[in-house]
Amino acid sequence: MPDAGIKIINKSYIRISNLYLENVSHGVEIKGSSTGDVNVIYLDSLKVLNYKKQGAISINGWSSSGFNATIDSVFIRYCTLTTSYATKHQTDVIYAQYCNNLFILNNTLTVTSKIKGSHTDGIQFVHNIKNITIANNTINNLTDSDANNKSNGIMGADLIGTGLFYNNIVYTPNFKKSGNNVFMYTNGTTFDQDDSWYIYNNIFIGGGTIKLFSIEDKDAQIKNNIFYSITPETGQVFLKAPLDDWSGLDYNLYGQNNGIKESKIINFEGNKSMSQMKILGAESHGIDRQNPLFKTPFNDLHLQNASPALNSGTNLDIPFNKDKTNLERPKKGNWDIGCYQHTH
Repeated sequence: MPDAGIKIINKSYIRISNLYLENVSHGVEIKGSSTGDVNVIYLDSLKVLNYKKQGAISINGWSSSGFNATIDSVFIRYCTLTTSYATKHQTDVIYAQYCNNLFILNNTLTVTSKIKGSHTDGIQFVHNIKNITIANNTINNLTDSDANNKSNGIMGADLIGTGLFYNNIVYTPNFKKSGNNVFMYTNGTTFDQDDSWYIYNNIFIGGGTIKLFSIEDKDAQIKNNIFYSITPETGQVFLKAPLDDWSGLDYNLYGQNNGIKESKIINFEGNKSMSQMKILGAESHGIDRQNPLFKTPFNDLHLQNASPALNSGTNLDIPFNKDKTNLERPKKGNWDIGCYQHTH
């Protein structure tokens, strides 16, 4: 088996597009070394199936010799990336560490691993990621997280700078008791950390995992999202640190199944209901435990005409002013919640 379909080491200004790769260790591996850096890489419209190790696309500026190369400006766009059904390894679809300015845009990422013990994330970025944009992606993690060591739709740690996360669908239907739909945290490996997350107009769907969405960032802005649990009385949003400004958590819709223990949908210093969060200053415009009325759950996540998410979000600035299909959102008035702007 080839180590990688394509390996990029110490190269700059490269565009790779319209390739099909199957049964490789990695689809594309991007590495720096002690002899040089990597700058400006475009990976467009790749299709990678049945890769066997960590990363259909793997980006790694770390070196065991202690030298960390600079990998700067990597664009992953319009790719279709799928894990092997039978892999026994950790096979995150996109894996990145030690990279500046990473853009993951308009991709379809699917995890199909069914082998017990294989921890697999749709996207995993760790250790010194400076500025990342994750937008307009569909991430399907179909693994059984209870059997497969707490897999995640997305796992991110130690962001430096700005994280833009918008117009994504993260779908984890088989996460029952463990794993996270989205898990963003600090593990202590990054010092002088100054990070801010802007999490807007996403749809997060979990099969029943309590931690439907979990974040540790005091500067986070979390607005216009749909949080939806398939299994009743599950699917909490975990806030692992108090927000500096609680009004940054607002205009979100929590599905009718979300929450445990008498509709307590948010976990911050214990389970809290929507009314308790409002006392803190959060979710002044939030929608508590209503059916978002997707057109065809969970195949077509556009909104029906009677959806409570219509005209219930807040109006934001560029680059958030277009939906997942590139439809312009209204310049005035309230936007729709979720990643699709409704057309009548």
